Amino acid sequence: MNHTFMRSSAQIIKIVPKTLNENEFVRNPATIPVGKLAVFTLGGEETIDEFKARFYGRYIREILKQNSISGVDIYSVFYAFGSRVPSHDRAELFRAAGRFIQEQDSDNERRAHQIAAVDKFEPSPIFIQILFDKIFKPRIVNTYGRRYDIGTAIQYARNAIFFTHCQGTSTMLMLQRKLQQAMKDAGYTTAEIDLFLKNIVAINHEPLAPLSQLKTTSVSFMSVHDAVLRNNNMIDGSILDNADNVIPMYFDKKHIMVMPNVRDITPDPETDEHSTFDLGEKNTYKLSNAGKIMFAAERNAIVKSVNAAIEHKPLPSNLISGRGVKVSELVQNAHNFMRSAYTAPQIQVHDYQK
Repeated sequence: MNHTFMRSSAQIIKIVPKTLNENEFVRNPATIPVGKLAVFTLGGEETIDEFKARFYGRYIREILKQNSISGVDIYSVFYAFGSRVPSHDRAELFRAAGRFIQEQDSDNERRAHQIAAVDKFEPSPIFIQILFDKIFKPRIVNTYGRRYDIGTAIQYARNAIFFTHCQGTSTMLMLQRKLQQAMKDAGYTTAEIDLFLKNIVAINHEPLAPLSQLKTTSVSFMSVHDAVLRNNNMIDGSILDNADNVIPMYFDKKHIMVMPNVRDITPDPETDEHSTFDLGEKNTYKLSNAGKIMFAAERNAIVKSVNAAIEHKPLPSNLISGRGVKVSELVQNAHNFMRSAYTAPQIQVHDYQK
């Protein structure tokens, strides 16, 4: 069956104060000033309109307001995937990271034809090119296409902080790959590219991407009972196999926080906690104690990275520490869990962390 091919696309909205005469956001701002600090939100696969994009931006605005932070621009992205298959794009990222991925669909023949059409008509994601041109290209080259000195480029990198969710983390990784190639083409050295990326902060909520491939300064947050992450085998096998023994943990070497459950209910293997949000400090009665720790850590990461950029200070060595988070205790929990996982005979261990 023939279908009309549809190109992918993406749009950006800027979250602004609401007045009687205007909406709460500006559609497709003409420019994004690279010299001004901004937080960008990259939402999940279902972020396909400006209203869903606004949902993420509101959380960031609330956090900054609660911490008396002003003068920071907030942008949110929404997608039009067209004929692209987002799960296939994600699978390609995992394959590039050395992972074995077997894709399945209720109609595999239709899916195969769709992917073949994408490979023919849109081999490189146009929605990524659009976001790169708006967000990153002006941070690495001037209007004449000439590279900046690395000091200037790093200043512009520090002015870009990202909050991602699910597909948003894969979007971030695809942007990173586009950025690495563009910087190389512009004449930046490998060391300069790595330094530029390290000065970008990415805070990832329930991320769906090969995290080991991220070269930005990143911290990620996962619930072991997130059905989306479980179904995509995102969680370390030793953790997934022993979910009943999981307590709040932070793997400081990988910068990953894992929680037993975020919702204030009895843990259930089929519970989907993927879209649980409570980044603000209101309505915390919906969260488990572990969830309160997780979102406190996310708030800390956002506030600390923003303040460091405002004050022109180096990025903190630990983004999650602060109110409501005992980092040393979380790290020790992780060490204790893994020690038990690899020594206790009653605990199974598999090496298929993705």
